[in-house]
Amino acid sequence: MRKVIPSLIVALQVLLLGLMVALVLAQANPLYKMPNSDGGLFMYMGQQILKGKLLYVDMWDHKGPLIFYINAFGLYLGQGYRWGVWGTEFIFVFFASFLGFKVMQKKWGLVAALFGTYLWLLGFEKLMRGGNFTEDYSLLFNFTAIYLFWLNMQKNSRWWRLFLIGVMLSLNFLLRANNIGVELSIVAVILISGHLDKEYQQSLKKVLWIATGSLFTLVIVAIYFLYIGTFEEMVVAGYVYNFFYSDETNILAGLIASLVRGRKLLGYILVPSLLGFLILFEKLYETFQYQNRKNRNFYFLLLIGWPLEMILSSLSGRNYAHYYICWLPYIAILSALFFDYIISPVVIGKLQKHAIITLSIAILLLVIPNNAILNQYQEAFSRILVNRGAGIEYIHPVARYIRGNTSPSDTVLVWGYHPAINLMAKRDSPTGVLLYPMLVDSPYTEEMNAQFLQNLIENQPKLIVDMVNPDNGRIPFIDPVLRETQGKKLDRFQPPPNLDRVFNYIFENYHVETIINDVQIYRINN
Repeated sequence: MRKVIPSLIVALQVLLLGLMVALVLAQANPLYKMPNSDGGLFMYMGQQILKGKLLYVDMWDHKGPLIFYINAFGLYLGQGYRWGVWGTEFIFVFFASFLGFKVMQKKWGLVAALFGTYLWLLGFEKLMRGGNFTEDYSLLFNFTAIYLFWLNMQKNSRWWRLFLIGVMLSLNFLLRANNIGVELSIVAVILISGHLDKEYQQSLKKVLWIATGSLFTLVIVAIYFLYIGTFEEMVVAGYVYNFFYSDETNILAGLIASLVRGRKLLGYILVPSLLGFLILFEKLYETFQYQNRKNRNFYFLLLIGWPLEMILSSLSGRNYAHYYICWLPYIAILSALFFDYIISPVVIGKLQKHAIITLSIAILLLVIPNNAILNQYQEAFSRILVNRGAGIEYIHPVARYIRGNTSPSDTVLVWGYHPAINLMAKRDSPTGVLLYPMLVDSPYTEEMNAQFLQNLIENQPKLIVDMVNPDNGRIPFIDPVLRETQGKKLDRFQPPPNLDRVFNYIFENYHVETIINDVQIYRINN
């Protein structure tokens, strides 16, 4: 019986974490939800990769390459269905939660780990906005780096752990350059620790192993893109272009605006972690007093890491909700620290002693109020397994119309930055410049604007779908009458020089065929 109990505890932990992740990802359930703008773009471009198209040449976006290949992998697993991407994200987030849980459990016990995990997943639910953002996948890489760093402090330092931390750094960089805060903080802690302990040579070796792991991964990726002949395009689109992407604002004002935005988005979820951050100073004093290097370095990571993450998330000045996902590992661990600090050791000990009961109650408290969401999954998996004819994914009415009124070889232009419509309609875009007319001013923008118009004229999409959101001031409607209704919402919109030519071409060669859900659909004349 004693051998069975530890296995049962682990099984209950896995079940609980799996349920928590599934509930968070319910807002991305393909049976009931359509992808958000960014997530739909990544899926569409992943679909194009599977068709043999070249990333950054045949289709373009300003993200690092990894997000598109993750989506291509998910669609491949799902045989073209969005469920494959959902499953891929579930695996990433589940293992992120598992590794974070293990670090907090070893440090402060079961209940503190449950508290920290619950809070960061609750924060993730508020921030993910439909999911499939680069930051979603960075969670696994960041929690892995934290787990490896913590493991290296508990046992003898091993080069391969540091090498893998470097791999995590490069994988994050290949998603989005701003997502490397955890790994940079680990490097900073190693250098600071080496200075405090007068172990300069050892700390330098550790940093070199991290650099080796990072360079090894980046070199492999560079060789791949050199082989297919698009290395320069990858560097320009994924990294150079982003220097021009930031809103014009000074760094301090941008940071303050970002912090205010983060507080509004996360609300009360921030309270335990902020209090935990204050407790860090007392904990650090104790570690210096008792010369406890392991605790000191771990606390240094939290002390340096979260402020650095706040700075990195504010650099663009745009403050999208998903930027704050990279705060979540620190919110988790600091909340667990706070919980351990304020709860009586006697209470924690009793709950830890009866871990099976504690975990069982936690599962029941999770399942009972969320039964409706779990029933949605039951319906979805029932269709996937035995009733596919009823449909296993939500298809937007506009996408259904496109399917029924075009042939598979026809191209369809979706105006308004919703490539998910192309994905659901199974119709390619006539152009790879999917961000037009939202491209920011850069040395490359004029060429892409010209390419968009050229593709529109040469490839002549069968339909043009005006999917502009009237509440969004980033893109104007095609119809000038509807454009007037946007009014001041378009004040910050900077039209490309050839926008009038694009509109004129559409008006001369297309007519409104129908309106579906307030969406105007234009068909080519003749």
